[in-house]
Amino acid sequence: MRGVARQRHVQPPRKRGAYLLAVLVGAYFFTWALSGLAAVQLYRLGMPRSEAVLACTLSGFPLLVALVLWVLPRRRPWRALAALLAGGTAMLLLSQGGA
Repeated sequence: MRGVARQRHVQPPRKRGAYLLAVLVGAYFFTWALSGLAAVQLYRLGMPRSEAVLACTLSGFPLLVALVLWVLPRRRPWRALAALLAGGTAMLLLSQGGA
């Protein structure tokens, strides 16, 4: 029975909680920046401002769930979180270019 059931190293609750919080904040920041950039672009294309914001906000909810589910099971989650934060920062800077 050797090697049949290997136990994985269990992280302390605080470390797991901090990791989950970091994943949620990173995914939310990316989704927020993408929704803002998309709303600005839709407004520039002629859609009324309120409808552009509503459409992008509603489409951001499934994206947030998908990003959290994408980052959580990764072996190296800090790389994925860094990519989310870098992409979110870039999109935030692009959307501030003037509306």
